[in-house]
Amino acid sequence: MPVQRERDRDAASARSRERRRDIDRRRAQQPVRVPAENVYALLERVSRRESVAARSNIRVCALCGRALTADTMTIDHTLARALGGADSPENLQATCIRCNNLKSRLEGAVQTKRESGLNVPGVAADVLAAIPNPAERARFATHPSVQSLLEALT
Repeated sequence: MPVQRERDRDAASARSRERRRDIDRRRAQQPVRVPAENVYALLERVSRRESVAARSNIRVCALCGRALTADTMTIDHTLARALGGADSPENLQATCIRCNNLKSRLEGAVQTKRESGLNVPGVAADVLAAIPNPAERARFATHPSVQSLLEALT
């Protein structure tokens, strides 16, 4: 009798796992519903991208000079909104994902220093070290928006 109960328990467990897989498969097949606020954010991002495209060269990253594609291009605030920058076309630039992320790390360190007075040691060196190409690193470090962040950290 105990062997039969063990088999029943194993069969029930297998049915339960199969049911869970079916539910997961059905959820994956359903279209994703995007909340309205996300749609507006997406439309705003598209319009920002178009405004940058209309006024600048979007073929190269404004910070490092690497070629941009539709997949690698992001829109960056020259002066971050968190640091007082406006959300206007004049304050936007086309950058690659890597430079945008690296500049965001610098902005976060500057914001931490301003808000709490704490220095985040080594952030500037780490950010510059993350750009392996010396020419791209030099161009990134000498860009006016990055220069102001580096100066704020010293």
